[in-house]
Amino acid sequence: MVDKLCDVSLYLLLRKRLNGIGKLPTKQQTVLFLFSVAAYAFMQYLFSAIITTSIVTMQIAAVLTWCFELCFAAVILALFSAWSKTEQSKQSQVLLQSTNALMAKNYQELHADKVEYAKKLHDFNHHLAAIRSLCRNGKEGEIGAYVDSLLSTTYKEIALCHSGNDIVDAIINCKAAEAHDAHISFHWQADFSVPVPVDPIDLCAILANQIDNAFDACKRIEDESKRKVEVHIWQKTGNMAFFQVINPVLANPFDENGELPSSKKDGVRPHGLGLQSIRETAEKYSGTLRNTYQNGQFISTVFLCYGQ
Repeated sequence: MVDKLCDVSLYLLLRKRLNGIGKLPTKQQTVLFLFSVAAYAFMQYLFSAIITTSIVTMQIAAVLTWCFELCFAAVILALFSAWSKTEQSKQSQVLLQSTNALMAKNYQELHADKVEYAKKLHDFNHHLAAIRSLCRNGKEGEIGAYVDSLLSTTYKEIALCHSGNDIVDAIINCKAAEAHDAHISFHWQADFSVPVPVDPIDLCAILANQIDNAFDACKRIEDESKRKVEVHIWQKTGNMAFFQVINPVLANPFDENGELPSSKKDGVRPHGLGLQSIRETAEKYSGTLRNTYQNGQFISTVFLCYGQ
């Protein structure tokens, strides 16, 4: 009766926390169930051993009790470690999603600003053209020459990406400006005109991180004439897309095990969130990330498959 009363009391005290077991992975739930069954059977054996008159049986029960306590502590530590890793993974996922969402919003706003600027510059050129015509009619040669110099750079001469996808255009155009400031030769070939069921945030997570990684590698090259980034984006059969970024590197970035360690550090901890974001986003669309090194160049290729 005491045993059963203790069981009921424990259940009443812990029933609100029992729902948390359902949040554990299936494998951990199975281990917990088997351990609980084993613990119940073992406790029944101990109860029967305690009431026996055999000293040897009681000694064996004492040893088994000590072993059971050690096993119980080990299982608790293992469950706690697994729970900590799960929580850390969740926090990492939330961080990646938040970062990608902010990046996508930022690029969309920058793209909208660039388009608006191009429109205003275009209208301004029309005004200057009208002034030039008036000046010519009034034989104001000096003013006309001045206006001609202002019209020498039109918005049509500004290199803009027109891939057919707004978020891709936004990323390419913004990165082109960053490359100019960093003295990096930036070239692209982008054809993304077929509408795709891919979230703009996911497109940003892939392409922006690929180009950022390429820029980081180029900035470590002192000879600015060797800084070059090539971006190739294309589609196939209407349900597949490829994103490839090529850049020079100082040395083979892969280690002896074929792994790609991150070169970004915060204190003593390396970061790999960019590659992790690319890889997980590609897997979301049944795709893959492939990184290779060939002839002094690092090649990052992402493949997406988004259905029929």
